[in-house]
Amino acid sequence: MRALLLRGEGRAFCAGRDIAGVTPETDDALAYLGTFVQPLLKKMSGFPAPTFAAAQGACLGVGLGLLLATDVVYVAENAKFGSPFAKLGATLDSGGHWYFTERLGMHRTLDLIYTAELVSGAEAVAQGLFSRAMPADELLANTR
Repeated sequence: MRALLLRGEGRAFCAGRDIAGVTPETDDALAYLGTFVQPLLKKMSGFPAPTFAAAQGACLGVGLGLLLATDVVYVAENAKFGSPFAKLGATLDSGGHWYFTERLGMHRTLDLIYTAELVSGAEAVAQGLFSRAMPADELLANTR
């Protein structure tokens, strides 16, 4: 394999884990993160070939973690990125927050995490989070 390209279909790249119907009393979030999500992010970041991603729409939680573990990321200018856990009253992380600090530094990363602020694709590129922003209708054509 010469390279890996990760793309979402439809309106959103990945809005994170579907928490509809999840009850905090019985959900084992740590097991989910430790046995599925964190190993996936580790494999992405250590992949033996260059990794690329194209992201549109919502890119939150696990979706953000996947992008942060990827080498080169092209985003739609109007895509939305962030870590929404603070708004959910949770401190969960997909394992992507470590990659977040590597890209943005501790202070800006913690600001985004603690406030659950969402940034656009254009803002994310301007801050150094991702590689290139472009109009959403050009994204897939530029990542073939």
